[in-house]
Amino acid sequence: MDMSGLADLQGAVFARLQADAGVQALLPGAVHDALPSGALPETYAVIGPERLRIAADAGGAVARSDLTIRVHSTAAGFAQAKGAAVAIAEALAGAEIDLGGGVTAALGLRWIRAERTPDGAARRVDVTVRALVGL
Repeated sequence: MDMSGLADLQGAVFARLQADAGVQALLPGAVHDALPSGALPETYAVIGPERLRIAADAGGAVARSDLTIRVHSTAAGFAQAKGAAVAIAEALAGAEIDLGGGVTAALGLRWIRAERTPDGAARRVDVTVRALVGL
């Protein structure tokens, strides 16, 4: 079982979001693979936690990755954060991305969850996509 393509999943998702005009229109230069140091814009996104499950049988193996992209915003209300989340979902849902070496991942939208921070000062919207990768 070759799992090398899975290491490239986060980078491939990041590249797709960086290249998507709809995402960049709402989050210009504000999609991050890792949280940068210094001042952050009012609304930005970070590729966040991932949950990976491998299923194997005599026919082969499939990896199922639930990857979350988190939109953070200090803008009033949810409109800005949810707009960015929808753009991210549209860029990823139904996509097939190349992980290199002939390995592709089929992406599907799992859920979007919006919440206020405990102090009410900011909003967070999580977009979770599922990637299926044949191993």
